[in-house]
Amino acid sequence: MSVKIVHAADFHLDSAFGALSAEQARQRRRESRELLTRLSNYVNQNGVDLVLLAGDLFDSDTTYRETLEALSEALGAMRARVFIAPGNHARLIFIFFVEMEFPHVGQAGQHRSEEHTSELQSQRI
Repeated sequence: MSVKIVHAADFHLDSAFGALSAEQARQRRRESRELLTRLSNYVNQNGVDLVLLAGDLFDSDTTYRETLEALSEALGAMRARVFIAPGNHARLIFIFFVEMEFPHVGQAGQHRSEEHTSELQSQRI
């Protein structure tokens, strides 16, 4: 049995983009949000089983509502298990996801249900 995995890291969503003008920074943040939809589409179109978002999903603990909504929509649309590993930026966001039991998001080392645990144990990843 094969398992398709997508690994992505360092999105740095909602970065301030301090070197850009205010309008350029807004545009870059919009493009970053669009990337979430593109990732979700790729995952679904290619039958990906597991998505690992490893570190620095956000740039800081300051986020825009639009970004959280885009992330929620993208993760909710993915037909794959998603694991988010915290980085050295925005650790509070990761804690928020875990504490709120955000759908489709697991924490490394913990499994969401006994069914998933036994299924993962039978697979060599």
